[in-house]
Formats: sequence, structure tokens, C-alpha cells
Amino acid sequence: MQDNIGWRIDDGVVVLTVDAPPFNRLTAGVRAELASALNRAASDDRVRAVVLAGAQGRFPANDETQTTAVQTAVSLSDLCAQIERMDCPVVAALQGAVLGDGAALALACHARVAEQNTRFGLPEVKLGLVPPGGATQRLPRLVGAQLALDVMLSGRLTPVADLPGLAMIAEDAVAAATIHARTLRDPSRTRDIIPGADDPQGYQAAILARRQALSQSPEIAPSEIIDCVEAAQLMPFDAGLAREEAAAEACATSHISAALRHAVRAERRSADFMPQPRWRPDRLLLLGAGPLSVQLALTVAQAGMQVLWWSANGAERDASLARMHATLERSVEQGRMEGGMARASAARVVAARDIPEDADVALVAARGQHPADILPETLRRFSALAAPVDKAGLRFARPAHLTRLVEVTAGPAATPAVLSQAHALALRLGKVPVLTRSPDQSLSVRMLWTMQRAADGLVDRGASPFAIDAALMQAGFAQVPFETRDLAGLTRRSAEYGTKGPGDWSRMIAAMGRPGRAGGAGFYDYPDVRGMPQPSADVLAEIDAQRAAARFAPETITALMLGALANEGLHLLDSGMARQASDIDVVMMLGHGMARWSGGPMKAVGLIGLLPVMRAMERLGHPDSAVWQPHRRWAELIKDGQTFDGL
Repeated sequence: MQDNIGWRIDDGVVVLTVDAPPFNRLTAGVRAELASALNRAASDDRVRAVVLAGAQGRFPANDETQTTAVQTAVSLSDLCAQIERMDCPVVAALQGAVLGDGAALALACHARVAEQNTRFGLPEVKLGLVPPGGATQRLPRLVGAQLALDVMLSGRLTPVADLPGLAMIAEDAVAAATIHARTLRDPSRTRDIIPGADDPQGYQAAILARRQALSQSPEIAPSEIIDCVEAAQLMPFDAGLAREEAAAEACATSHISAALRHAVRAERRSADFMPQPRWRPDRLLLLGAGPLSVQLALTVAQAGMQVLWWSANGAERDASLARMHATLERSVEQGRMEGGMARASAARVVAARDIPEDADVALVAARGQHPADILPETLRRFSALAAPVDKAGLRFARPAHLTRLVEVTAGPAATPAVLSQAHALALRLGKVPVLTRSPDQSLSVRMLWTMQRAADGLVDRGASPFAIDAALMQAGFAQVPFETRDLAGLTRRSAEYGTKGPGDWSRMIAAMGRPGRAGGAGFYDYPDVRGMPQPSADVLAEIDAQRAAARFAPETITALMLGALANEGLHLLDSGMARQASDIDVVMMLGHGMARWSGGPMKAVGLIGLLPVMRAMERLGHPDSAVWQPHRRWAELIKDGQTFDGL
């Protein structure tokens, strides 16, 4: 008897049920047990067919503890090949979310039966990996190149009903699969299907279109997946499997996959500063009006909570409510939200004439009036403003309804109970919470200041601001220093991060009559207010008149900027403001749009190498020591052969 594999014979059909709680993962042990059960079925004269199912309506899925190719007694590829070689039919009964390893297993079966709400997905691309177990060869044989690429390149779950050719649809997958298995005589092996036989040109056209669309992507896995799908048509099946294995190895050992896997782990770790919450708020009182309040109302409503919206200025609140409705309408028009979802979100927001007494929690986005003067003393409340807090606040990355980051700022009087409530609210809103121990600052702002200050430092040392922006864009930064300044307006330049170089470059450019994008010119020229920014020769000439120009290679600019950000991360860790290095990465990826394939600055520096980055910072010789003087931990970690990962 197998510990994780149920065995039940029903009139010649054996139902093998994978039951490996809590998540029904296909670990090495479960794979070995399933292989043994299949061998038993093959040698049992009573068995005419096999149904493969998952316990509790959960088809077996990925072993998330194993993200790279590891040699085990029974690999996923071995198990899939064993299923496909079976003399008796093997039918998969698909329920719930059929993911990754489980999806590969289902593809190897001779037939599949799925329930109506079953979804199918190969999410490996999100980790910079290639789908395993022959999935890149079998899926296009069943559904064609277009749908196969949609599934594999998006990494999203797709309703099985939207993938014709993948599975039959039935009300009860296990019962229907059992009946279907009895009717099968000669197993139809997926490997024997000729991919694109009905439309070979359409198959190739789908591949070409995706290859062109992703030609500028720095990620490796998407292009490898496309090549594997092409190999499914051009190569014999076993050669295609070999191509998939080579692609899997190349991706698994790449820096990009390491960064993407780190990003997933970092997000999970950021929320572990408190246990999983038991409190689940459903009715939120929102105080205030204006742009932030609109974003918060959308955030709360889209999370399925009711919003009771109150403001001392009722007219301003009503105007904000109208802006919220307009935002939802635009989202529907632009295809970013379904109409039914938008209407449901709008219905959850109610204008409150008085302070309600039955709210579960209050979110404060109003300045000027102290919440203690108007809220019941027992009501949980958190400030969403960039203002000092005594206990705890929530700092949302902007725009709050479109971003996933929220910093739980812990003030001097923060208690575990208060932090637990803030943590619970953040998770209830579908956000990734990061703990920040500071009454008045956020990690996001500190990192922004450092990025701007470091960019000024490189200009001091001769770099072109346009070269800095270009290098950072190539390195995965969505928000680059000088274009961002133009967007905010150069006359609003933050004084907090200061300048230790020969001049305040933003102020100098503004003094040239170039106030930023809204004024038609800043660091960049804007010949068309909706067009792309154009580097200004006049600006560069004025800057060069103030300092000696020097040429920096893009990779040098990237290493120096990442080094400055990582250096600030070490200072934040030393001060106790940041809890762990990976939180810095989460803040930069979710708060400042740094690409997930970069892993964030702390991880990126580790992938480049701490020693070369530290040496580049030292060679720069800039007097702004707070940014450019390597923190003592650089040398300590280099000596021990470590990176920032464990901090």
C-alpha cells in the first residue's frame, strides 16, 4: 500500500488518487510512489485502464521545493514517459487548478476529462524556467502553437474549456474519466500526434509572431519556450524532448531565473513579520477626499470590502466619488476590467453622511483634522498619509489601486497587536506588506532619494544624464532619475536628498527656462507632449560647461547605481528601519517598477559580484560618502564569500 497514492478498482478500471497533503505536490517521494502504483496496475490482470486523479478535488501540482533540475530516482520526465508507454489507457481526471508538473503529467495521459471550472497553467516562465516533463512538446500537439504559446508565455491559468483539444468537459471528472477509460481500446499517445498537421503555415506564423513580439525582451525563458514549440513541429518527439531539457538547463542556471525566483521568495518573506491573520475586516471607513482617497476607495472596493466614505468636506468627497466612477469606466473602456467587476466595485462604495459605528477599521487620508477627535476610541485606524505615526501606518505605493506594495510603518509605540492588525488589513487588500520601523520615513522614499542623489553624483563625475537613464532602462528600471524629475517638475525637486557635488543639476536646468515635461522642456526636449522624450543637446552642453565630461560604459553606470542603492540598503538594515535585505528588493520592484528579472538591487549586486561593484564605487572617488563610501559589510561579506541574500 502506498502512503500517498490511493488505489481503488471499479470494474476493471483502477483509480489512482494522489493524496499528499497539504498541497498535493509531486515531490520525489510522491513520484516514486506513483511510478510504483503504475507498475502494479500494468502487472495486474484485473486492470484494463487507469484513471489518475487528485484527492479533495486537487489534481497533483508542482513540487515548489524544487525549482531547478535535480536528479532523482523517478524524474517528472521519467514518470510522464512511463504513463505514455502504458499498454492500458490512462485517463486524467482534472479538477481545480492543474499546474506545472501536474499539467505535464496530464498531457502525458492518453486522454483527459475536466470539470467545467478546471483551469490549466504552466507558470514556469514567471520563474525564468521552461515548462517541464515534455510539456513544450505535448501541449502544442494537442491545442496548436497559438494556444500553447499563450499558456506557456503568459504563465496564467486558463480555463480548460478555452483550450479545445485538451480535455473533455464533464460534471464529475472522476466518474466521467472512469466511464471514458472503459471505452478506450488502443491508447492514443500524445507524442504520436503530428503538430500543426492541419495548418502547418499557421503553426509557424504563430511562432514567428511571438518571436518578433519578444525580440527585445532580456528574458531567456520566453525565447527558449518558443524554440521548443518550434522543435515540436520540426523534430522527432525524442529530439524535441532533448531540446526542452537543454533549454531547461540553460534557463535554470541563468542569472535571470535566479533573480525571478528570488523575487517570488522575497515577496513571500516580506509578509512573514506576523503570523497569518485571523482577523478579516469587511467594512472600512475611509476618511478624506482627493486623489489618494480615490485610489484607496478603488483599492478597498476591488478587494471585495465595503467602503464607507466620509469627509468633513462633503462636496469634495462627492467630487472624488465621481472621479472614482470615471476611473472605473475608463478601466472598462480600455479593457483592463470587466464591466460586471467594475459595477460590483462601484456598488461597494457608499458615501457616509455621518461617522458610522459599525466599521471594522478606518483608513485615514485626510489632513488637518485629527482622527481621535471624530472616530470612536475603539475603532482600529491607520494613516495612509506620508506623515509621522505613533503606532502604525500604511504607506501605499502610488497609484494605490494599481500597485501591490504597502509599507507597514511601525512608530515608537507600535505593539504586536497593532502590527498584526495592519498586517491583516494589508493582506485583506491583496497587497504585499513590508515592515518599516520608522515613525516618519518609508523605505520607498529613502531608496528614491538615494537613486536621485547617486544619479547626480554620476553627472558630477562626467556621465551624461541621458546615458544614465538609458543604462538603467536597459537594466530593468521603469522609473529612471532624470525622466522622472521632468515628469514631477524640476522646480519641485526634493531638497531632502541634497547634493554633495558641484551643483544642483535640476535647479540649473530649471533656471534655463526648462521646468520639466509640463513646461515642454526639462532635462529632455518634449516636441510632442504625448511623444517620447528627446535628449537635449543644449542641456548636455550646459552641464558639460560645469564639469569635465567622461564616458561611462552602460554596464559601469548600472553597477554604480545598483551599488549605491545596495549601500543604502545596508544602512537601512543597520539602523533597523529595514528588516531584511530582500525587503529592499521588494520595495524597488513593487514600489519603483524595477523589473522582476533584475531581482531588485540587493540581489542584482550579488549576481554581478560584490567585489567588482565595491571596487567601482571606490574608484569613482565622489565626496558624497553617505552614498559612495562602501558600508563595512561589503568587505565582511566578500571575505566570507557571501552576498546580501542572508541579511
